[in-house]
Amino acid sequence: MAALAGAINRLEKAFPEQWHFLMEFIQNADDSQSNSFSLRLTEDAVTILNDGREFDYDDVESVCNVGQSSKANPDKGEDYIGYLGVGFKSVFLISDNPRIYSGEYQFEFDKHSWSDPTQSPWQIIPIWIHDDAQTFPDEYNTKFEIPFSDDISQETFDKLTSELDVGQISDRTILFLKNLEEIEIIDEVNGVEKTISKSIVTTRDEYDIVEVTTERNDETETTRWLRFTDTVEVPGRVKEDRMTKQWERHTINHREIIVAFELNTDNVLQKQEGTAHIGVFSFLPLKEVPSGLNFLVQADFLTAPGRETIHRDALWNRWLAQEIFELIIGQAIPAFKQDSDWRKNFTTVLYPQKGGHSLFDDEIHRPLQDHLKDAPVLLTVNDEFGRPCRCVNIDSSIGELISDNEFDKLYPNKSRLHPDCEVAAALEQEMTSGPTYSPNRGLSDSMNRLFELKAQEGDTDFFSQLYREIGEWTENTLLGTKLRREEITLTEADELEIPRNVRVLDDDLELSSDIRDDITILHPRIADETAIETLELLGAKTFDQADIDKRLRGKDTIKSLEQGGGGGVSEQAKTTDSSSGEEPIEFEPEWSDLSEERKIEQTIEILDLFHEGVVTVPDLGDIKVKSKDGEWVSPEDILYPAEYYPNHRIEALHTAGLIPTRTLFLSTEYLEERADVHQWKQFFDAIGVESNLNEISIVEQVAIESALLVEAEEGRDAKALSRHEEIEGYDIQSESRVIEVKGSKKESPSVNLTQKQFGRLKDNSDNYYLYIVRDALQNPSVSIIKGKNILNVKLSVKIDYSELQNLTDSEHSVL
Repeated sequence: MAALAGAINRLEKAFPEQWHFLMEFIQNADDSQSNSFSLRLTEDAVTILNDGREFDYDDVESVCNVGQSSKANPDKGEDYIGYLGVGFKSVFLISDNPRIYSGEYQFEFDKHSWSDPTQSPWQIIPIWIHDDAQTFPDEYNTKFEIPFSDDISQETFDKLTSELDVGQISDRTILFLKNLEEIEIIDEVNGVEKTISKSIVTTRDEYDIVEVTTERNDETETTRWLRFTDTVEVPGRVKEDRMTKQWERHTINHREIIVAFELNTDNVLQKQEGTAHIGVFSFLPLKEVPSGLNFLVQADFLTAPGRETIHRDALWNRWLAQEIFELIIGQAIPAFKQDSDWRKNFTTVLYPQKGGHSLFDDEIHRPLQDHLKDAPVLLTVNDEFGRPCRCVNIDSSIGELISDNEFDKLYPNKSRLHPDCEVAAALEQEMTSGPTYSPNRGLSDSMNRLFELKAQEGDTDFFSQLYREIGEWTENTLLGTKLRREEITLTEADELEIPRNVRVLDDDLELSSDIRDDITILHPRIADETAIETLELLGAKTFDQADIDKRLRGKDTIKSLEQGGGGGVSEQAKTTDSSSGEEPIEFEPEWSDLSEERKIEQTIEILDLFHEGVVTVPDLGDIKVKSKDGEWVSPEDILYPAEYYPNHRIEALHTAGLIPTRTLFLSTEYLEERADVHQWKQFFDAIGVESNLNEISIVEQVAIESALLVEAEEGRDAKALSRHEEIEGYDIQSESRVIEVKGSKKESPSVNLTQKQFGRLKDNSDNYYLYIVRDALQNPSVSIIKGKNILNVKLSVKIDYSELQNLTDSEHSVL
């Protein structure tokens, strides 16, 4: 008897959480074919009622047995597991005197009726209740009274009350029960009344729709679920598995599996944090295990030790998970495709999330991902389903403007995704991207192809619509978008051009043929005001009579340049455009006779023509630019001063005397007339300003002059050696010092010594110095290193800057 009592104690402890017994009672109420279940919690006890089948002898025996139940009774079907059985033993973790009233049976288990309960199996010895007549509400016929033991902890009691309200007993609890339609929870401790009920809304051969209503005090919440159910046959190999036999499933021939998807009030599929529900076929609580799916699954999964999670390696569980996958692809997906709403978004719900139990990752996640990627699951505009790799997702605003013929040219052998079809993000990566455009990325490759196709067709409606949509961006976005630099503007020649190269003609403006040939004109059928405003913000320019006159003068300027600065004017300039009604343009004097102001003005005219694409560099011939000294010289012979923001400070170095040779710098008068530095810089770069800049020569001059300046500051009399004298292996003689100077425009340069320089260093290491001039074109700095320190590092003709830093005795800033 003592050994049996100890076994029962160990069995009780197999239930790690004291409140699991509540779920046992719900599970077994369903097993007894109850429709209603009621639980009332007070400070002293839990009272449970159900309206299922009344107790019989087998049920009493099941409650009193250890490790057995009456599930083997063939008259009650293989889904019957027996009334309570092992699960009932968890009651003794919180109660010393549970009582049962059902039909002709009323009995209790009473710890205090035994002189030494530790030596007696009181938990399996029923005591008949003789004098306690019980009455039930009309709808119930079985009652469990479970008074709390005196030594129950406050922590356990608090946990028990909290589990009654949330978590364990939720709307999902009732969803997978076969018989229970209502669960009532009355918590007198916390003043909470909660009722969970379900009803079948729709029944089909493939599925049913269940509505679950939760009433909590004065609040009501309703959820709707789409359930797919199948009864699957247990394979022989699964029956023979060791764990199947251990869990007494080897005599089972069939099991039911369920997949449930949440619906909103309009019956549209919704994502739901997926859980796997352990079935009602075991001595188990109705447990939820995270699955990593967006829907719910339910089956008779076996649990790992501790009963808190599904056993990963059980062959029984792997078989059930595989059957659930087959249920999804064989029953759920075909039903989704037939429904007018579900067909549009079911992949967003079916495609698994990351995470969840490894069992589902192996048997459901990955197979389902592979299936969705390879099967025809996406709704197309033809009301058919296509494989993701064969579908093209096109934005509806663009899709409306693409004909079927154009689509076939752009995407042969592919289908257009239905505009209402929602696609799982991972499946979008399998699809072909449709034409897109954005402020930062500009046109996609397929959008470029579409533009070319539409241009060939002269489809001005397409371009007008697109320009209007782009016009909805903010002005700052339009001024900074990449589209400004892409060929998006349809011209009158049905060609594409970047906006800034296109001209929008004033109404009724007539152009002579040579002027028309000189400019690129917006297609005349693009007349929508919003579209034109958008193009102008993107860089297109209005072209009017003033622009005609300006071009005529520009042509005259170019002609004079071509004639080597002579005067004259083009024949076109000698006449007036027939529509202008203005006087003929006067002859321009020869360049040499122009005032300095007029020369600058004429250069500005050329600048505008250049940026408008009217003239190119070869058209300009031998153009001259003005220096700060007032000379007009060839562009390649002049350098940028600081006002043009060059990537050097040569002007400052020249002013400081570090560049002794004569150097000319570009005049800033251009900027006084037109302050756009960027525009001038583009123009001057194109015509060759600084193209003859010899940085190596400049760096050498700066380096020598910087070293001489340092020597002068130190009070030493130094002179630079001529090219002929440098054969001695150094650059400067400064009293007893011989100095080799190395200059670089880099901030951290490495140094190379020639064999002659290195030989001189070894022969005269006490007096030999290495002066390193760093950052020579910006902010020259002189690092002084004694020759003997170099010899101490290594015998090499190349010294990295990291080594030079450690050897430097002193450093001097020059500017």
